[in-house]
Amino acid sequence: MRILLVEDSDTNYCLLRESLEAETGDGFVSDLLWVERLSAGLEAMAAERFDLVLLDLGLPDSWGLDTLRRTLAASGGVPVIVMSGNDDDHLRQDALELGAQDYIVKGTMDGAGIVRNMVNSVFRQRCVRRALGSR
Repeated sequence: MRILLVEDSDTNYCLLRESLEAETGDGFVSDLLWVERLSAGLEAMAAERFDLVLLDLGLPDSWGLDTLRRTLAASGGVPVIVMSGNDDDHLRQDALELGAQDYIVKGTMDGAGIVRNMVNSVFRQRCVRRALGSR
């Protein structure tokens, strides 16, 4: 699975990487691209194909739901999971209504839970595409 992580904190990147390594070995980590700005994430999505985007909403060059809107517009239908330090039910609901596949509060989920959410998000998106293509 090719994963784009848009996250400005090297600490959060390292924690996610370690969680994925502990859960999957090198399986997910070898295909993880980390960028620290939304602009770099948008460039990466334009240049490469990803199966999943993990997105922090608070970045140096973009903030809040606008970050999600811009990512979804550029993602080409690739599932986007918001990973936020903000445990806000209204923000979670708004992100899901805009089209995020999931909303994970940083530090509340172990590696197994993160991997499960990632795989489920990709699977759901593929099912939706198949269902819409069959019409």
